[in-house]
Amino acid sequence: MAVEVFGCTSTIVASDYWPQYAYTANSTPSDTRVTEIIEKVAAEVNGYVVAAGGVPGDIDSVDEPISYYWLQHTIGLGSAAAVGRAMSGADPELSQEYQRQFEKRIKEIKTDPASVLADHYDDLASPSGEVRSHIKSIGISDAGSDDTTYEPTFRMEDDL
Repeated sequence: MAVEVFGCTSTIVASDYWPQYAYTANSTPSDTRVTEIIEKVAAEVNGYVVAAGGVPGDIDSVDEPISYYWLQHTIGLGSAAAVGRAMSGADPELSQEYQRQFEKRIKEIKTDPASVLADHYDDLASPSGEVRSHIKSIGISDAGSDDTTYEPTFRMEDDL
């Protein structure tokens, strides 16, 4: 299974977080090293998405753009923090701010995945929050049919 980076590249890390630096084969860190850092941060983020019941490989920019770009920015923040620590002469306060924002986003994945992965919510194996609508769960509409038997979906953490 490949690590999903959600389109986060060394170019994005450079342009969005460290525009004053250019990553090349001879820079510290090199362009190749920045790509490796992105993959390591993405693996961590993917783990939290999976732990929340999500499927990172199912999230794309077409069908689930909210989740996709939120995760891209999360990986960008974590990568920018790590790249900042690896750069000589980088702004340590900015690196710390990127790290703080990254940790905040990881906490959000852990505590409220339905909000931060909003358009991936229906795909989560065990979403948190209120009782899910049984109408939405089985995909029926208000067609007036009363011959369908269905039960609402409850989970252990639901208040009854």
